[in-house]
Amino acid sequence: MIKPAIHPTPAISNPARGSAVSKRRAAWRNLVVAAAGEAIARGVLRRDATQRVEATTFPFEIGGRQALGFVGGNNEVTVHAILEPTPEVFKGDFIASSNLCDFRKYFGAAIAIGWLGRKGGLHLRTGKRPGVFGAFSGDTEAKDFLCAQRVEPAV
Repeated sequence: MIKPAIHPTPAISNPARGSAVSKRRAAWRNLVVAAAGEAIARGVLRRDATQRVEATTFPFEIGGRQALGFVGGNNEVTVHAILEPTPEVFKGDFIASSNLCDFRKYFGAAIAIGWLGRKGGLHLRTGKRPGVFGAFSGDTEAKDFLCAQRVEPAV
């Protein structure tokens, strides 16, 4: 099970930390967790930390909108997701790039990058400082849309 460090939206608060969760962070969490859930459903991502996760790109939907996901790694797995990907994404292996968020306007409405830890159970890596364990770039409409989604971690 993915253990979310951020509670599902629309409850934009985190009682464990005693502070509000920003819309940006909630949108990031929902897009990364949706992509990870799809990877688990497809059998690409396994909870077993001893098995390497082959770099894989796959389409999925969130709230009826098209998205594209990518996973790959060893003990920690990188998860990249693009909401409403543009045709430019398919012209190269751009989704695997760690600086994908820097070029969001070319690739989609929103982009999220995160890390899943697998030792001790599958869990979304988070940190107090932005950018430590993930990145997000998205326009206001995409951010609001992603925040409105109820994305539950895959069990």
